[in-house]
Amino acid sequence: RQELAARNRTAVSVPDDMVADLFAARARRVPDAVAVVDGDAVVSYRFLAAAAARLGSRLAQDGAGPESVVAVLVPRSVGMITAVLGVLWAGAAYLPLDSRYPSGRVSFMLADAEAVALVSTRQAVAALSAELDGLPRLVLDDPGPALAAEPGGFPPVRVRPGGAAYVMYTSGSTGVPKGVVVTQGGVTGLACDRRWRGGHERVLVHSAQVFDAVTYELWVPLLGGG
Repeated sequence: RQELAARNRTAVSVPDDMVADLFAARARRVPDAVAVVDGDAVVSYRFLAAAAARLGSRLAQDGAGPESVVAVLVPRSVGMITAVLGVLWAGAAYLPLDSRYPSGRVSFMLADAEAVALVSTRQAVAALSAELDGLPRLVLDDPGPALAAEPGGFPPVRVRPGGAAYVMYTSGSTGVPKGVVVTQGGVTGLACDRRWRGGHERVLVHSAQVFDAVTYELWVPLLGGG
């Protein structure tokens, strides 16, 4: 009994800060460390935080905020990570989409989650143009001035630990797809688990962005400085 009790002392404190706060703090601590490698592109924590802040500011101006949902339709890339981090920076929750989904599924998810905006690329938007009618769009690779830098930066919008971080939908193989809301505290609780200490500093983003395993692949290394 004593042995089991000792081995089960695994409780650790989890910070009340939201995901974007923890990332911003990490960027201040190691600004020039590598955050993401995407082919030949090597992106630092400083660069990624600045890009997320610009995107978050624009989304906030467009009405995104705590408990609202912003759809993200960006292929796996630095842009995809910037998009989800920018949504969180605005205090909103991200809804990952896959351009390979049937059009009816995309339309259902956008309506069911009551998405207030979409972050995407020109190519991805073109593939789903009919399903996105009427939804405000922010196109990452648009040559226009949509993501111009703000003087003084844009700090992350504060949300509570129980606030929504993202919404992912089940497959629907047993009926209608169901949206599952994952909280800010759930993500930080996973990322701050001490099992990751001493490793997991370089993680391959292998899972599709619409599959929950990507939560580990993104936030464990990014919030831990890897």
